[in-house]
Amino acid sequence: MSTFHKLSLLISLAENGSVRRAAKARGLSASVVAGHVAEFEEWLGEHCLVPERRYARLTPIGEQVLGLGRQIEAAQHELARMAGGAGQCTRAPSLAQLRTLQAFARHQTLTRASERLNITQAAATRRLQALQAQLGAVLLVTEGRLLRLTPTGTAILRPAEAALACWSRIEALRRGARPASLLVEVGLTELTALTWFPALIAEIRRSLPQLSLHPDVDHGTPLARRLLANQLDAAILPRRMAPPALISLPLGSVPFAWLARPDVLPSGCILSVAELASVPLLVQGRGSGINRELEALFAGQQVQPVRSFASNHLSALGGFLEAGLGAACLPRSLFVNQLLDGRLVELTTDIPAPSVEYCLVLRHGASHLGELIAPIARAAFPWSD
Repeated sequence: MSTFHKLSLLISLAENGSVRRAAKARGLSASVVAGHVAEFEEWLGEHCLVPERRYARLTPIGEQVLGLGRQIEAAQHELARMAGGAGQCTRAPSLAQLRTLQAFARHQTLTRASERLNITQAAATRRLQALQAQLGAVLLVTEGRLLRLTPTGTAILRPAEAALACWSRIEALRRGARPASLLVEVGLTELTALTWFPALIAEIRRSLPQLSLHPDVDHGTPLARRLLANQLDAAILPRRMAPPALISLPLGSVPFAWLARPDVLPSGCILSVAELASVPLLVQGRGSGINRELEALFAGQQVQPVRSFASNHLSALGGFLEAGLGAACLPRSLFVNQLLDGRLVELTTDIPAPSVEYCLVLRHGASHLGELIAPIARAAFPWSD
């Protein structure tokens, strides 16, 4: 019997008040129930029941485990109900099955899911097939050459992840155990990756060694889509690009500046928006947050730039600037060396360059991550007041 199922016997024992009554309720012998509960306590390294009592009475640790165990059972019942197979589900899904479902939902292929779980693809397939059989519901469907979650498969992700989160908290109670590693897949824009993400990683390793952040760099728009599809746990995004349906926690504003080579536009006077638009603009790709700010700026002044060159990479835009191809609104902190040695100049404009507000955006069911990460992210944010 798995540790997960031994926990259910402990819950039954606590609710029935004695080993004998719990055994009768579960259709097992008293010795089997007592033995499995003792094995669970040995695994935990703590007594959940006060020793040498005729009737079951929980220790403080036992009360915590019972509360989390009941949340797991509630999530399992909700999972079975949403699957439409509550009447057919005779055994709760295993942790391995739920983790495999979660990994497949994140990575969208069995190959990547099995690699992340460090199991074979065949083992992942067997787990998912067994889960479907237990729930009496179709969770996966083949579309062409691709395997996809059905609406039912997507719907049960939330209770499945709630059960896994509670189990992680039980594992954290184990005496002498190293904190359970929690893998967090976080999306980043290139600006974040190039500036303050290394400081954030260093601080999280110091303060939360149980967290393992796996970064994924892309533009804001695709990152937002992946959050909505539960393919990322969190993302650091411009506020304007955060999906309204998700939780967003403010981090701070990143200041931008108008930059150009000295011979492109004069730096010793105040330039109007129309004068900025008289030279080509170097902009980030369509999925970038600053582009929305610039579009609003020029539209508000009823000005249309003569033309623009786009690149998905900040380093490429820096090269375009130094080549004299035009002007750009970019984070000043990335071009300090070019400004100091005169390769670029900062332009003064009658309307200040916009700043971009950033926030930590969490997928559905990951609000607990915000409590852990957001304070550290704000402290590491280099432009905080």
